[in-house]
Amino acid sequence: MQTHPKVPTVAETFPGFVTGSWQGILAPSRTPPDIVQKVNAEVVRILKLPDVISFLDSQGTTPVGDSPKELARSLADERARWAKVIKESGFKLEQ
Repeated sequence: MQTHPKVPTVAETFPGFVTGSWQGILAPSRTPPDIVQKVNAEVVRILKLPDVISFLDSQGTTPVGDSPKELARSLADERARWAKVIKESGFKLEQ
């Protein structure tokens, strides 16, 4: 959603720049799969409610509501992307 169409995006000003935010619901690794599926199904159902979509849209947010497998893939992609940024920056953690 573009709120200021006449203002260039960061990606237009700095080619290759990508950022954003997302939210996800995580559970402990030993949570039974049937519980994970039940919670996921309920969250996906709620994210499809017209009033929820309307509210999130008013906040500039687009609900997705994917599967646990998709969230795991997104987390892996984010981890790889930011690991590359950190490595290329030369950043070193000082303790």
